Amino acid sequence: MYAPTRVSADSDWAEVGFGYFVIFAIKTNGTLWAWGRNAGIYTGAPIQELNPAPGRVGADIGWKSCSESEYFYQVLQKKDGSLWGLDVSDYASAGKSNYTPVTFRPIPLQKDVVAIGATGRSIMGVALTKEGEVWTWGKVLGKYAGAYPALQTGAEALGWKTTLFKGKPVVRKAPWLLPHTE
Repeated sequence: MYAPTRVSADSDWAEVGFGYFVIFAIKTNGTLWAWGRNAGIYTGAPIQELNPAPGRVGADIGWKSCSESEYFYQVLQKKDGSLWGLDVSDYASAGKSNYTPVTFRPIPLQKDVVAIGATGRSIMGVALTKEGEVWTWGKVLGKYAGAYPALQTGAEALGWKTTLFKGKPVVRKAPWLLPHTE
């Protein structure tokens, strides 16, 4: 049975989120912290070690919230309402062992955002605005091109008339408002 363990003696934590073998947390002063096996990608601590103590991520301040993500792409929001993406998928998949400071990239959405989310494997993000709009970006529509060639070949061999496994994704580099349908 697992037992909760206190992470640090600090008691000024305001927000927490998960990444791929890493936990992110924001302090009340707006600083971003990480710990866990992959924390070194973000903090400079030894990578692929336990890293049980929080380490600071970058020098930026003013962070408000961080998304949950099962891989290496995070969406974060600052107290001023701006959204930022943190993508280390290239770094992580290359198996690099030397630390390179992470780069936060602005997400150009000028809306009053109330909720954010991300998925790192496909590098996509989503935001819900105060007005109830859903905005999304990244590999959000369609199927992956060439991701399932063996399944497509098998389907064709069985005589299935499908292009289910051939579609190409629509990649949105800037936030895109989902169309309204009922």
